[in-house]
Amino acid sequence: MKKVSKILSLVILVAALCSACSTDSTPVSQSQAQLLIGSWKEVSSVTTLCTDALQNKALKTCDTSCETLVVTSSSVTIKNSGVADEVFTYTLSGNVINTTPSSSEALTFLIVGTTLTITGTRPNSGNDANCKKVTTYSKI
Repeated sequence: MKKVSKILSLVILVAALCSACSTDSTPVSQSQAQLLIGSWKEVSSVTTLCTDALQNKALKTCDTSCETLVVTSSSVTIKNSGVADEVFTYTLSGNVINTTPSSSEALTFLIVGTTLTITGTRPNSGNDANCKKVTTYSKI
């Protein structure tokens, strides 16, 4: 009986010590919207699955002529050298980007570390129907 009592006391002591410790030392992660804000330099893009195979584009690795995205809490500016900037307002719904003026593509994004991947899928119309474009950016 003494042995059972000691074991029970030990179990209670360990449980009490563990419950007194805080295991919530992991920092709260930023929301996806906060992670998206900043400047992003295009690294590569590829277009696949187009109805018209001529619209498919092999992996393009970027050099100095690639686009830069500047994302604020409510807008995206696409900067290309030699071309006028394009500005869109946007809202997020999970990992879906809704732009105004509305894009014909369904856009989703994923951020891992300092890498942003945007995937766009075009609707079923025109030469570039069903195209899937995946563009990768690096935070700058």
